[in-house]
Amino acid sequence: MHSRDLKRELPPHTPESRARDAEDDLDYRACSAYLLDHAAGEAEGLYGPQSLTWEIWREPVLLIAGVPAVLLQVAHPAIATGVGRLSNFRHDILGRARRTFVSLYQLIFGDLQEARNASRRLHVLHRRVRGPIEDPGGEHDGAAYRANQQELLRWVGATVAMSGLQVFQRYIRRLSEEELDRWYLEYRIASASTGVRPDLLPATRIEMEQWYEAELRSPKLHVTPLAKEVAAAMFNSHLTHGPLDEVLAAGLLPPEWRDAFGLPWGPSQKRSFQAMDTSLQLFHRLSPPELRAAVAWHQAKLRVARAHGQPESRRARLMNAIDRRIDLPLSIRPIAEEVDD
Repeated sequence: MHSRDLKRELPPHTPESRARDAEDDLDYRACSAYLLDHAAGEAEGLYGPQSLTWEIWREPVLLIAGVPAVLLQVAHPAIATGVGRLSNFRHDILGRARRTFVSLYQLIFGDLQEARNASRRLHVLHRRVRGPIEDPGGEHDGAAYRANQQELLRWVGATVAMSGLQVFQRYIRRLSEEELDRWYLEYRIASASTGVRPDLLPATRIEMEQWYEAELRSPKLHVTPLAKEVAAAMFNSHLTHGPLDEVLAAGLLPPEWRDAFGLPWGPSQKRSFQAMDTSLQLFHRLSPPELRAAVAWHQAKLRVARAHGQPESRRARLMNAIDRRIDLPLSIRPIAEEVDD
């Protein structure tokens, strides 16, 4: 959630809320220290060109992971409250999606300072998102929540990572067991960048998968009326019709959550999903990775090449030059003018 998304006056601070903020700040400082210890380098940022994170998130098809991830996120009543009551997503879903992915690409493809700045902005913004949970008839209705709670940050990050991994392996390639273990080490860095203390994550990738499956079945998750409002708003926007519609989301969601959100899944929906699924798989088999890669990946590769005096990709130079003039989607801050001269 971004600052321009907030639309309502928050409850006034109390001594207890200030104390919670102080605890959250301590957690965030621990995360910042972890990032500095595990970053790939100043130019490389948190991951670098050899990372699986760069390979996975350069793929624009991962955009379709966003809708099922958001649905799973708002299955937590506290998150549904934050999104549904403190966001103008109904009126600016395209703008919000763009800002979210810019932040994501800054964390993944930015240099170290840019990634740290994006991380800090998320933490400061989340400090403003708090209030009573809206869950009529639920056990925690009216209980206080705050977006910087470790439980909530951990769940949001897990839905993004697991949905993204699912889409990558479905449409790009399967990862080996060794690669999956490497992915999890990089996921721990990603979690720290969003404020999740590494010591609160499962120790291994297998344990992470077990934890995630258990969370999907946990009674703490259920679809509130507000969560259904969020889903309806997403599926009735100009952004989520077509390639990002509810049929594709329904096909990617676990069946129990597809049913919980009331997404149709009859013969016609299954045929539509199969057609989209086959088309996406065929496209990715036939198209070279560098031609379809996100602009942010090209910019990051260009920045690293320049920092180390390596040959610069002509395609990266061209994409970066265009981004300076047009502000291309799926990009980060354009590399300085002299890089392209």
